[in-house]
Amino acid sequence: GQLTVPWLMRAVHGTNAVRLLAVLREPARRLHSAYHFWPQYRRRYGFDGAGFVKYVQGTLPALRECFAAHGARACAHSFEGIDQQYESVFYHADQFLKGACQSRTRARCSGPSARAVLRAPLAPLRAAAGAYSLYLPDWLRAFGRRRLLVLRAEDYWADTRRTLEAVFAFLGVRSLLVVSSE
Repeated sequence: GQLTVPWLMRAVHGTNAVRLLAVLREPARRLHSAYHFWPQYRRRYGFDGAGFVKYVQGTLPALRECFAAHGARACAHSFEGIDQQYESVFYHADQFLKGACQSRTRARCSGPSARAVLRAPLAPLRAAAGAYSLYLPDWLRAFGRRRLLVLRAEDYWADTRRTLEAVFAFLGVRSLLVVSSE
């Protein structure tokens, strides 16, 4: 088997008192935000939409080759460790693996530069590189559904109170939210 973070955490913490929260974001938006958040991407590829396009175009060939040679799961978990040729693109591929658009319709892929880049180039990777589908099964196998609450960031932003109440209930603690006197 492969040594992964969920199994390391289980070995250290066990499963009895563990409760895990996974907050997932729409993958294309997450990729686009990560590009603009982490300075190493902008320094290497540029600060504008064209830089984002160059980032995606520079990363895709290595990911496609890795997926074809080693499979999506192996590349997601150990991209830079599989072969030295992948190590130099790791800082670029890790965000891609975390955030590649997995929307079947592309309607959820947003932003002018994101739409331009995420159309055709990602089609071969969409099923494999949505990444959540590559990581969540390990967490579920290591801890089980009763110990892992999966939330969508968009649900939290749309209804913070409801989402936090679900979190408190999952954790088995009383709500910390103050009731409004409106």
